[in-house]
Amino acid sequence: FAYYLILSGDQLYRMDFRVLLHQHIQSGAEITLATKPVPRDHVSEFGIMQSGVDRRINRFVEKPKDEAVLHELRMSGELLGAIDSDPDEELFQASMGIYVFNRDVLVQCLENELVDFGKDVIPQSIKDRHVSAFIFQGYWEDIGTVRAFYEANLDLTDLVPEYSFFEAESPIYTHASFPTRTSSAASSVSAASSKAVRPFATASSWAPITSSSIPIPLNRASASAAIA
Repeated sequence: FAYYLILSGDQLYRMDFRVLLHQHIQSGAEITLATKPVPRDHVSEFGIMQSGVDRRINRFVEKPKDEAVLHELRMSGELLGAIDSDPDEELFQASMGIYVFNRDVLVQCLENELVDFGKDVIPQSIKDRHVSAFIFQGYWEDIGTVRAFYEANLDLTDLVPEYSFFEAESPIYTHASFPTRTSSAASSVSAASSKAVRPFATASSWAPITSSSIPIPLNRASASAAIA
């Protein structure tokens, strides 16, 4: 094989990697990064790329905050127009942590003490290699924290969620789950009543579960308030 596709395991998105690989090959790039246009208030969470209309990346800044730097990193109106976005919108190219490497280039990039792709390998490669951006405009969410994972799950409960697992043209598969049957022998159970009890309660504090015992969020607003 001639290429390596490197992915992150804590993201929720749907992408046709064949399109990504096709652009990588057609552009003649040695490395291609998937980038996501994000607004200014999200910039501090990501490594931000700068590229021209030809998609060649010429600059990388990790979680920029300086106003002068942000002004320089802003996607140009010409580039935004090329991807059918509003040329006047203020957007920045955030790294998605998804990479395509030419096989020999990856081997060369790792023949040193650099270990982190985002902080070490990519910034160094931009200086002396052809590094290209694949601009992704679909749904993408980083779920690497408990809060982000929780919020993404809540998003899926919307009547028409922005991200859907049920797309006929691009189905999502998972492994089948067949729990083993539980059996017991030489045991006995005694109870005064058949009422449910709170888990982890001591014998002296057993009590029936009522609707007021466990708050169950019915929508995003109440759920967010429950964990605030």
